[in-house]
Amino acid sequence: IVVSNTGELDLGNVFVKEQIPDGLTYLSFNGRNWNKVGDIFNYDGVLAPGEKASFIIVFNTTRTGTFTNVVVAGSNETENKTTENKTTVYKTDLKVEKITIDPIVVVGDQVRFEIVVSNIGQKALSNVFIEESQYDGLTFDHAIINGHWSESVVNGKHRWTLNSNLLVGEKIALNVVFNTTRTGTFTNVVVAGSNETENKTTENKTKVVEPKLDVQKITLTPMVHVGDKTSFEIVVRNTGDVKLTNVYVEETSYAGLTYDSFVKNSEWTYSTVNGKHRWTLNKVLYPHEVSQFIVVFNTTEVGTFTNVVTAGSDNTPEKPAENTTIVYNETPEDPMSNSTRNPDLSIEKVALDKLLVVGQKAQFEIIVQNTGNVALSKVTVYEESFDGLTYDSWEDFSGMWSKNSDLSWTYNDILYPGEYASFFVTFNINRIGDFNNIVSVDSNETSKKRANDNVVVIAPSLSVEKITLNKTVNLGEQVTFEIIVHNTGSTDLTNVVVREDQFEGLKYSSFVDYTGNWKYNGDLTWTLTNPLKAGE
Repeated sequence: IVVSNTGELDLGNVFVKEQIPDGLTYLSFNGRNWNKVGDIFNYDGVLAPGEKASFIIVFNTTRTGTFTNVVVAGSNETENKTTENKTTVYKTDLKVEKITIDPIVVVGDQVRFEIVVSNIGQKALSNVFIEESQYDGLTFDHAIINGHWSESVVNGKHRWTLNSNLLVGEKIALNVVFNTTRTGTFTNVVVAGSNETENKTTENKTKVVEPKLDVQKITLTPMVHVGDKTSFEIVVRNTGDVKLTNVYVEETSYAGLTYDSFVKNSEWTYSTVNGKHRWTLNKVLYPHEVSQFIVVFNTTEVGTFTNVVTAGSDNTPEKPAENTTIVYNETPEDPMSNSTRNPDLSIEKVALDKLLVVGQKAQFEIIVQNTGNVALSKVTVYEESFDGLTYDSWEDFSGMWSKNSDLSWTYNDILYPGEYASFFVTFNINRIGDFNNIVSVDSNETSKKRANDNVVVIAPSLSVEKITLNKTVNLGEQVTFEIIVHNTGSTDLTNVVVREDQFEGLKYSSFVDYTGNWKYNGDLTWTLTNPLKAGE
């Protein structure tokens, strides 16, 4: 604030009164020969003709807006004079998001995160940075550097600094890649900031899992007469959280028995590898899914014989299972003859894909097992409730099930103690929601048991933003827009295309893609060359 004596006489008792507007709060002042009493600043001296006296006053800003600051100045010899000035208070703000591109990964694989910084304030931000603050359980591998960022290490932490100002409304992303070394759910924390804003922190989680495969060998004929055939059911189950590929079973050891055949099952392909009998699953084994087949052996001598199989996949180490058969030449006493008869039956329903898009089909595997010590007859499965789903079809790879006139299926053989039997049911989906499917099972020897599983049906969604990076330009200059597509749904999107529809008064010049993920098609359309992951 500058007070000038523009007259021809000395001025005494010169003062300045501040009229402080709402939105500004007095903090301090600094000026030679001035003192403050309340909201009045007094000059300690005489202001000679042509002389100026000034001081600086400092205010804190408490909200955004344009504020008018009015001062009144006067002296004993003059009338009061009023002047004013305006101050515009901008909000500076930064948002940081961390998106897990791979929310579930297998231990040993890499996990990717997309870090997005957004200027959600009213003024451009300078020296914007991202810093990897914490990533326990993960090992940093690299960042996918684009033309926006420069990389450094500060106090042992990986940091990326934006090479330009972050303009109002602009969003810029960076992808980072980590290695996984152990299983668990790990939190990754990043910090972002700028010269104009406080630091912001965000985090996201990744679940690192280990693929798991279980194998069982069940003796369907635990006691046989020498020369008869003995049967084993081999059951593999995906007990992990990721799909398994190239699942196989190999007969490892069967001394005292001679391989005869296996009961045809279109899920499995038979071959011999290095002289050993092998069966390979013809499809992916989904989490919690079960697949089984039956092998038959000839008995040639008396004794108790152990049969060993080994199962594995592309994703899991090999795992053995075994069971025994007693071969006799005289009829022994059945060890179960004095036991309490305990018929029992279990049922499971497994949704092969938990998350589906409207219009897709939902497939469930129905698994029954004889969990008692009595052979079961007329095992029947019933579809009891499937609201939101419409029955489409069923599939039985074993050839052992028959569909009845209603939505029920009957097993066409005896289900022996320990034995599994399964088939698949497919439903159509025509609306979004969380749908529960209930089935039940009974037999001549057991009462009804129930099981259920659910599927979540979603509609894919995509948003697009167009941000003008230079809102005011002179005629003949160039204007730049940032185009941002965001997968706002829960499923990956393919063949994402951006098209320029209307640009009256503008003429297309060029485009810049720092990510290297977009292909220009030559007709003012651009295609994303890889799937847009959920949240990306």
